[in-house]
Amino acid sequence: MAADALMQPESRDAYFRLLGDGWTDAIATHNPRGGVWTYWDYQAGAWQRDHGFRIDHALLSPELADRLVACGVDKAHRGREKASDHAPVWVELRK
Repeated sequence: MAADALMQPESRDAYFRLLGDGWTDAIATHNPRGGVWTYWDYQAGAWQRDHGFRIDHALLSPELADRLVACGVDKAHRGREKASDHAPVWVELRK
């Protein structure tokens, strides 16, 4: 996994630059302790052990971040038979 684009310093730096430019990571805002995953590899029982990665994000502009009510990951979807290795991220915004 170390060769994966998500683990490269350039990718990580670019993500943190987006946050520095004012974008808000909705999932991190509502889960400051982390531990929220959107991807579980099919190998070695990653899903069963909840050994995942968060590789799907919902970045909000400052205007939308002010309207954030709730957000999360639809883990039930990932638990289905023959499901994708990703789980959908959702965001609820105040009108």
